Amino acid sequence: MNTLKSKLKKQNKKGRISFINDFRVALSFLSIIPLPEKITKKTPEKGLYYFPFIGLLFGFFLVGIYFVLENLLPRFVSSIILVLALIIITGGLHLDGFADTIEGLASGKNKSGILKIIKDSKTGVYGNAAVFFNLILKISILANLPDFLMVPALIFMPFTGRYTMILAIKLFPYAKLKGAGKSFEKTGNFQILIGSAWIIIPLFFALNDLLIFIIPFIITIFFVLIICTVISKTLGGLTGDVYGFVNELAEITLIFIVLIIGRYLVNF
Repeated sequence: MNTLKSKLKKQNKKGRISFINDFRVALSFLSIIPLPEKITKKTPEKGLYYFPFIGLLFGFFLVGIYFVLENLLPRFVSSIILVLALIIITGGLHLDGFADTIEGLASGKNKSGILKIIKDSKTGVYGNAAVFFNLILKISILANLPDFLMVPALIFMPFTGRYTMILAIKLFPYAKLKGAGKSFEKTGNFQILIGSAWIIIPLFFALNDLLIFIIPFIITIFFVLIICTVISKTLGGLTGDVYGFVNELAEITLIFIVLIIGRYLVNF
């Protein structure tokens, strides 16, 4: 009996450690937060279900900055700082993928040519222009959001970006034989289910304006999946850079639709 209890305790302890390590691996993959080398060397696929939760942490980080700057600076200036803060905490990981994907798709080349451009670390005119308009759009949208929508928008934006990433990973094949995103093919349905459950948290913060966020969230998911379908047919699947593109596209789409609905309600 004592031996059985001892084994159960060890299994429970291993389970807790596994969950903690999965979170740390996912956090090290999605942010610049320093972690021990033995953690950062691990592949992030086991921590995929934490991606939306980490997006929520980024959202709370932005909300904290927003509250500090709200009465100190004009909204446009604070919006610039908010967007810059998100870039810094993520190390520009997704923004880089966004630029590379746009660069490849805009090249007009065949599948192998596009994949080669996406893999290339150099960014050309299309990629730079895409990043510029990405940042301008985010800053402008945040600067013009009604005050009562700012907090839930800042929470929903990074959450939606990372949630759409796990959908793209699960629903579409990987386009290359090797690559940083290849390990994600091992992702199971359980991870997607847990990843989806995190939506309870941002919904709690949007209770007073639920439809203003539920409708944009659903539209964003469908829109991004349509774009992923087109890209997947072009490339034979998605890549790690495309996952970054998906994140950025989802963030912009969500807050853009929230802005339209929010301003309509205010004017109405």
